[in-house]
Amino acid sequence: EEHAIDVDIHKFAYFDKDNYTLYIYNASNAILKIKENSVTAIENGDEGVLFEESNDYTPFSLVSFDKSKNYLSEYLTKSLNLEHNEYNIDVFKLAEIWFYSLFFESIMPTKPIFVLIGEKGSGKTSTLRRIGIILYGSKYNVTPLPNKPEDFDTLVTNNHFIVFDNVDTGKSWLNDKLASVATGQNIGKRKLYTDNEEIKLPTKTYLALTSRTPQFTRDDVADRLIGIPFKRISEFVPEGELIKDILDHRDEIMSYFMYEIQKVLKAFEITKGRTYKTILRSADFATFGLRIFDALGKKEEFASILEKVCEAQKAFADRKS
Repeated sequence: EEHAIDVDIHKFAYFDKDNYTLYIYNASNAILKIKENSVTAIENGDEGVLFEESNDYTPFSLVSFDKSKNYLSEYLTKSLNLEHNEYNIDVFKLAEIWFYSLFFESIMPTKPIFVLIGEKGSGKTSTLRRIGIILYGSKYNVTPLPNKPEDFDTLVTNNHFIVFDNVDTGKSWLNDKLASVATGQNIGKRKLYTDNEEIKLPTKTYLALTSRTPQFTRDDVADRLIGIPFKRISEFVPEGELIKDILDHRDEIMSYFMYEIQKVLKAFEITKGRTYKTILRSADFATFGLRIFDALGKKEEFASILEKVCEAQKAFADRKS
């Protein structure tokens, strides 16, 4: 007690922006420390970085992988059954930036909500389930939208990444709750066994939804969505086969992501001190992507994608629920 220090407790990943270091939870006693030129393992709590233990997480091992291969495309994005979008958005680049943003919550107090929209049988749920399995292992699964707002609050204050599946039924509280998650608001609750003592629970969750008939088209919510249109699959592959393929190669996939994250860290160092302006209301996400593209000399390319996203958001808000 004499030598204890007060630290924040993190879930899944923590980015130290001052030292360009990313820490990723990989077991109760094994944390991966990623710097631009190294990936090492440390004990949970070392260097003042403490993660909440997760019984549902399956650790992965760092292994050799093919550096010429894009594992994100191979095991996820190349199979997306996308509907044509009239705004000509480069969905693959947008989805890739969103995916890597999942590791950088500490610099993203506001977050876009990732929404897959399409008819049944279009692969929406399968896609988001596979993202969770890649990140967390075989125990991950999507979640039905709760019936009660207090249950929604419990889920979004206790998970780093959560998928609400088949969000098609209108609930009077839904738009308000989605807006609160996207803007990173604290949720006030009465402390147990007290009459009038309040505690504040932060919402640090990355939220993803699937929907056929969205009922969350309020303009302030639409402004914070990344909506991806899907179309029905003509030939189905058993879900079990897709999941088995990911689990069989998860060590390689996650090792590849650690390598790609090092490129993100390098981009952050290159763009240190630069400021960015964007018309996207999810400005933290926009800045994240702009820094990565700016380091590659392609800032205008991502800025153009963001402008098209804003056009799609406006159209989404105008659609009938």
